[in-house]
Amino acid sequence: ERFTLIAVDRHTVDDHGAPRTVQAQAQDLIAVCAEEAARFATASGGAGGVRPLLVGSSFGAVVVLEAMLRGAAITGAVLCEPPLAATSHTPPGAADFVDALERLAEQHGGRAAAEKFLRTVLSDAGFARMPAAWVERSCAKWPDIRSDCRALVAYDFSYEALAQVTTPVLLLGGEKSAPYFAHTLDALAAALPRARRDVLRGAGHMMHGEAPRSFARAVCDFADSLR
Repeated sequence: ERFTLIAVDRHTVDDHGAPRTVQAQAQDLIAVCAEEAARFATASGGAGGVRPLLVGSSFGAVVVLEAMLRGAAITGAVLCEPPLAATSHTPPGAADFVDALERLAEQHGGRAAAEKFLRTVLSDAGFARMPAAWVERSCAKWPDIRSDCRALVAYDFSYEALAQVTTPVLLLGGEKSAPYFAHTLDALAAALPRARRDVLRGAGHMMHGEAPRSFARAVCDFADSLR
């Protein structure tokens, strides 16, 4: 009723089947922002200056963060628990985890590897709270999960670079999420000049599904604060 919502389907692999980098996906997102702003300007008779509010969850939050580093023309951003280390650069164990997932996929199939990934990210309790339809849809996405994991391992991220980002940012965490997400959000809050930190009660990493009303309220209130 109050906003136009645009859901972006990320391209996770390139034309050769290799994982697309975080940087390439961020460029895609910047292009979508520009296209939609131009479309809105045309539809509204030439009204300019429209800038979107980007909302990214998990790996999507990493893509949004990179888009901001690349100077995306946006009003603000909501970052929901990006799976980054709490210090600059990728932790040494990340590649080992992805290798273990790929071995599991070779031995027992992609569904088993996807489930292992989801249980690690969401916790067993969080996985158990997922509706059955979500479980099946998510576990069928092993190729995308694998590509995103490989792209994340290859992503050379630096907290020091965030000092240049002047975009207002809302950092959302789930009360029931794994502790390492909170450490990352704390590090982002310290590094981003205009960041606000909030916790959604009763929610885990999949907060938009576990606490949809609280999530929607947080996003809408943040959007209102930027007007």
